Parts: sequence; C-alpha cells; structure tokens
Amino acid sequence: MKLTLLRPATLALLAALLFPAAGARAEYLASIIIDDIGQSLERVEDIINADIPLTLAILPQTLFAETIAEQAHRRGKEIMAHLPMQSIRHHNHSPGTLTLHMTEQAFIQQLKQDIESVPHVTGVNNHMGSLMTMHPGYMSWLMRTLADYDGMYFIDSRTTEQTVAAKIADEYQVPNLERDVFLDPEQDAQTLEQQFQRFIDKARTNGFAIAIAHPHPLSIQYILNNVDRLRQNGIRLTPVSRLIQLRQQARHNTPEADNHVTCTGSACAGM
Repeated sequence: MKLTLLRPATLALLAALLFPAAGARAEYLASIIIDDIGQSLERVEDIINADIPLTLAILPQTLFAETIAEQAHRRGKEIMAHLPMQSIRHHNHSPGTLTLHMTEQAFIQQLKQDIESVPHVTGVNNHMGSLMTMHPGYMSWLMRTLADYDGMYFIDSRTTEQTVAAKIADEYQVPNLERDVFLDPEQDAQTLEQQFQRFIDKARTNGFAIAIAHPHPLSIQYILNNVDRLRQNGIRLTPVSRLIQLRQQARHNTPEADNHVTCTGSACAGM
C-alpha cells in the first residue's frame, strides 16, 4: 500500500504557513493517536488533562464514550471514532462492529450510528478490521458514506498488509493517511522505547509520522514522560487533522513510497 509522503522542504514550508509561531523550525510533524478509549474514564484522565495535542480514538457505544469526548474536546483534544471492524481471527465483537455478514443498508446504518454516537468526531480509524479492510466492496461502502460527512478523514490502522482502505479512500476523495508505528504491540518498557525511537526516525525520514498507542498505564506514562523527545528531535506534535491538511496540499507534487509495516507482536494477533 502506497502513501503520499511529504519532502522535508515542502513540509517545512507548509508547516511554517500552518504554524507561524514555530516558523521554519517546524520541519517534521507527528501525531499520536490513543486507541480503544471509552470503557474507562479513570484510565484516560491523564491523557485528557495533558497539555499536549494527542488525538483520542473513542470506541462507539461504550459506557464513557460521550463523557470522554465532551471532556477531551473542552481540553482541546481531537476526537476520532474508533470503528470496530471484523478481524481475521478475533470474534468477540465490540458494540457497533461492522461485519462481512451485513447488507449494504445494514452496514451504512451501523456506520452512521457509530459515528454519531461519539460527539465532536473529525475522523475515524479502524479497530481491528484485518478482515474487513481487505475487501474493496465493504471499503467502498465505508468511504462513500464518509464522503457525505464534511471533512471527515480516515486513518488506516494497518492491521493487515493486504489492506485496500487507502486506495478506496482515494477513489472516493476521502482524506486519509496510514499508521506508521504501533508504540505498544507488547506491554513492556523495552518495546515502548524501541517503538518510540522508530516513531522519531520515521518522522525525520519521511517528514511526518503517525503512531498509535493504547490506554495502558505503562503506555500513557511513557508517552507523557517522553513527549519532549519529539521536540528535541525537531518534531512538532500535532493533531491528525493537521497532517491531513498537509497531505491534501502537497499530494500533487510529492513522490509516493511504501514505508509502512503491518502490526507485529502477540498483542496484534487477531486484529
């Protein structure tokens, strides 16, 4: 799967326009998405209150989805809907899961319910979905529906190398990007350190990068303790929507490259 990348020089110019306070020093940009939010309010309080522009991906129809979205929005956080989709092996479906057994009408109805159950949504990404994101027909239903929402973007979590989501999103002119790094495929300090450094390297090599983490106490504490390392490496943390803006502005004059990898580690099994 290919992704339009931004040359550092092009990115620096666009970043200077979008972030005038940072000026020309904003050469690299990065976003961190926190997935799987909605089941617990306590576990995300530090994320909500942190004075950094994290993007929160909230599972629809979960107990605290609305409360978290409202609180996070008031604190200036960007909100995404974390859409549950059918995976290859995992069959314990979350509420609102989109499955291959649905008719087009049922699929679209469920998709709209999922999106509208999370306030202040600006975009969506897939929760699991290793099976569904391989199917052009279902991805066409998804992207055609997203195209009806003004400015709604899609982030492919890339839980399978066979995903066609970005290709179909482009066909329907849905703004989209793909996850570069999972920060916590395993829950241990060594993995977090390795993946965070990889995140830094990706941003500096490609001009920007997107990382996904989960609301595990170890992951959240690690991010809060290490986020300054992005700035020290010349990387500005920004909401996902800003990266989408840059891609939309630069996609016609930048090369395409395939620098993405699929999810690895036991935690990714069955996504």
